[in-house]
Amino acid sequence: MGSGQRQLQRHSLHYGTLVSSFLSLLFAVPLAIGVAIFLTEMCPRFLRGPLAFLTELLAAIPSIIYGLWPSLCWSRCSASMSTPPS
Repeated sequence: MGSGQRQLQRHSLHYGTLVSSFLSLLFAVPLAIGVAIFLTEMCPRFLRGPLAFLTELLAAIPSIIYGLWPSLCWSRCSASMSTPPS
């Protein structure tokens, strides 16, 4: 493998990381702002405590878990779908 091909692979990895990070932020920032505004301004008082607790609980779980969990489930589903019928 030549150095030009390694350079191309490195650039594609960096590009993929930047694009996926940008798309994640594009989704997460408006959602987080919306949840914060809802909890502080519009949420009924009896729901405010439990919803704030659930939001903090979700934030405490490392993001790698949110990525691994669906990938493990999808790998099981795709393995069962790709098995030829007997």
